[in-house]
Amino acid sequence: MKKALEIIAEVLLWVWQAPQNIVGLVFGAFIKDQHEVHTSSRGTMAVFVPDDFRVVRSNYMQGGISLGMYVYIRTSSVENIRHELGHCVQSRYLGPLYLLVVGLASLAHAIWWTPEKGKYEDFFTERWAERLGERFVTYHEI
Repeated sequence: MKKALEIIAEVLLWVWQAPQNIVGLVFGAFIKDQHEVHTSSRGTMAVFVPDDFRVVRSNYMQGGISLGMYVYIRTSSVENIRHELGHCVQSRYLGPLYLLVVGLASLAHAIWWTPEKGKYEDFFTERWAERLGERFVTYHEI
């Protein structure tokens, strides 16, 4: 019974995020040189990718993009993965509104942002993603 409920929950979550999940699947079909990422660490920080997300690294990417449960990044650093997983959580919260509320705003910000305008993470969608992504980071002793 528990397994059946888990499957139903996964299907409902995928449907709730259907617009960005579909875009993520299509986008992924065109990305070359894909390498799936499950963990990354630096110093005392580590980030672990939960099984219900798919993080893919490719040198063909310029930066990173999160589309539902799919993440495509150029570098698999702790900071990049944490940030993009934060966008995945935003997608779960907003469902079909994610592409309008976060996706378009983040894309516009990424296109027009320059270092002279301040920190990249100061923009509302990026600051929110940073905070949400913290839940995936663990800190350990060296």
